Amino acid sequence: MTAAHNVQRKRKVGGLARAGLDLIARLTPRKPGPSPRRRIGVFLYWGIGDAVLSLPLLQALRAAYPDAHITALGKPWLVELFGDEGLFDAYLDIVPPWTRHRGKYRLWDADWRRFLLQALRTRRDPFDLLISVRPDPREVVTARLLGGWEYAGLAAMGGAAWISVDLGAGIADPGQAYDGSVAAAAALVLTGTDVSPMPRFRPRLSRRPPAERPLLGISFGASHPIKRWHEAGIAATLSGMMKTPGVALVIGHDHSPAIHLPEGWRREDWRGSLTELKSLLAEIDVLFCSDSGVMHVAAASGCRVVALFTTGMLSRFAPPDQRIYAVEPMPCRPCGDNCIHPTLLCVDRIDSRVISAMLDDALTAISA
Repeated sequence: MTAAHNVQRKRKVGGLARAGLDLIARLTPRKPGPSPRRRIGVFLYWGIGDAVLSLPLLQALRAAYPDAHITALGKPWLVELFGDEGLFDAYLDIVPPWTRHRGKYRLWDADWRRFLLQALRTRRDPFDLLISVRPDPREVVTARLLGGWEYAGLAAMGGAAWISVDLGAGIADPGQAYDGSVAAAAALVLTGTDVSPMPRFRPRLSRRPPAERPLLGISFGASHPIKRWHEAGIAATLSGMMKTPGVALVIGHDHSPAIHLPEGWRREDWRGSLTELKSLLAEIDVLFCSDSGVMHVAAASGCRVVALFTTGMLSRFAPPDQRIYAVEPMPCRPCGDNCIHPTLLCVDRIDSRVISAMLDDALTAISA
């Protein structure tokens, strides 16, 4: 299968799914009428980066509904990520099995039974308002399954008759736009607040002494193997740099490759919670990383980023104000969970010399 055929196939399947969902929704429309919006639920059950990119909407929502009880629906790590941000009153562990990388639709799995039982419990005491800004028809289906009185979502993804508030009314193609911009547009529609599309956490004060500047963070622990870079390429990039950081801080993950630093570099290793990671990244001057949740946490914490993209869609996920490297042209990007080529071309064709120069530029800008 060629890259062009792969893209055409995905677009065709997506279009059919949206059309089918629109038909089903027209036959079973949601009852019209506003709710009191005292109990609000927000879908955040994908990755860490997806949750971070929702910040423009989440912050506007909290400001617009200060007395509402707002619940984050998603994975347990949401408590670590947002627990000190003042955005949510509660967290509900409810995750559709299709968010995992493999075996998404094994309906006989225990994860499916658990998800459906959680959905039935939620349906007995429905939310006044459910919200999602992810461009995915399955979000619309999930909202219908949970039975909230109102659903604010993206009508362009299908199921328009089930959507009470179209959060994507001002966006030509939510599936191609930067997710932070989609969240900001959704905030304007839902709350009337014009906010920045650049996600930002609460400010944190730096505690690192000036002698340790510039501080270079290194993080290569993407959850999916197809997004990871090998240790030889990382080592070649660091060895090719002309500028030496005051400290190189290696951020550890479950899937991290071995990180080999050039001789003479001062090294520190770190591993901790997402709450602690935000404070750490607020102190780091430049983060060298892969396209991952850590990249988004860093950008939202005020850290400058030099990020390596392999499979991810740059228009949706690359922070616009950061230095991003990706092999181009790569017409098969984004590829999802499977590669159509015998080897990962988006990884094999990476030029470490270009990334070395980008890191030197970023560190120089810090020192200037």
